[in-house]
Amino acid sequence: MVEPIDITLAPGLRELMVTFLRDVNSSDSAVHTLTLMRNQPSVPTGQEWYFGTYTSEDIDPLVPEFEARGTPLLYSFADLVFVIPQFNLVHELRGKLLELGQHGLLVLDRASGA
Repeated sequence: MVEPIDITLAPGLRELMVTFLRDVNSSDSAVHTLTLMRNQPSVPTGQEWYFGTYTSEDIDPLVPEFEARGTPLLYSFADLVFVIPQFNLVHELRGKLLELGQHGLLVLDRASGA
């Protein structure tokens, strides 16, 4: 099941993600889905979130575990589907604006990113 989540992407970020996903899918026989994850650095930079991809081989084993917990694994926003396996960190993204920084994604209040 895919749960809608209130996240806004900064101008150009959606197109970057779509291009990235298209390029990964065209170079690999596996089907990939975008993922959002957060690093746990020893020194926070404000850019701990990043995007990548998971294959169905990565996702399928996780589905029963997440369903048993009653937490979603798949989320949708900006007309895209994302795997967010760190369900305990999803609250950091709700109602926020994601913007590309130098070393990762910036998670901003919408007013500050506008």
